[in-house]
Amino acid sequence: MRRPSGSEGDLRSVVPAGSETRAEQGSETRAEQGPARRFTPSISRRDAGAAGNAPGAGYTNAGLAEGHSQSASPSSPSPRRPECVRPYFIKRVCVFGPESTGKSTLARDLAVRFDTVYVAEFARGLLDPKQGVCHASDIPLIARGQAAAEDALARRANKVLFCDTDLLLTTIWSDVLFGDCPTWIRTTAQQRQYDLYLLLDVDVPWVDDQQRYLPYARQEFFDRCRQALESHQRTFVVIHGNWTERFEQACRQVQQLLD
Repeated sequence: MRRPSGSEGDLRSVVPAGSETRAEQGSETRAEQGPARRFTPSISRRDAGAAGNAPGAGYTNAGLAEGHSQSASPSSPSPRRPECVRPYFIKRVCVFGPESTGKSTLARDLAVRFDTVYVAEFARGLLDPKQGVCHASDIPLIARGQAAAEDALARRANKVLFCDTDLLLTTIWSDVLFGDCPTWIRTTAQQRQYDLYLLLDVDVPWVDDQQRYLPYARQEFFDRCRQALESHQRTFVVIHGNWTERFEQACRQVQQLLD
């Protein structure tokens, strides 16, 4: 995301300017209208590693293509719990950290590996049509959208739900871009809990796109993320190395969580 000009934050020296049912009606009527439809939230299939040099491309190249057989997953339950109770039993894993570290691709590939769903980063879908420009008024939309998507997809998760970022990371970005964050977002971020955070290190190449702009402050942003996890007393592990090593480390940590 890019901030609009005139906004301030702790990293402003490296942020470029230019970035804001009706009741039952009878069997005859129902027969005419056809079967009722129920809204089902979609799962993002955005391929963050489609380009050969995109962050995380190595995850998929390691053998995790979209057509990977899910029946081989070690986490498939038999039988699965009803959707209405799954949010109370699943484990939640948040993929967390600076930009251009492969968070989106790792969340997607972990979902394939463990035969479940993942929550895509809401901000990207919101800001892409705006060429990555983010205004302060977008922060509440991002926070509400991310939380709502997670709550909806938790009903479809199989034992574990992977989240590409969370509201805690939203507060960090708000502070960086605008020097502050709405109190209700900080409170909600504190209330929403995860069983494990995978904090991605910055030891991979930087890949630019229209929603990235801190190539010279990656370590500083990583330190902010780590400090936030520690101050909120969150359970986390640092994931580092090349793309294959990161995926293998993440799989081990998630499997230990599920065992």
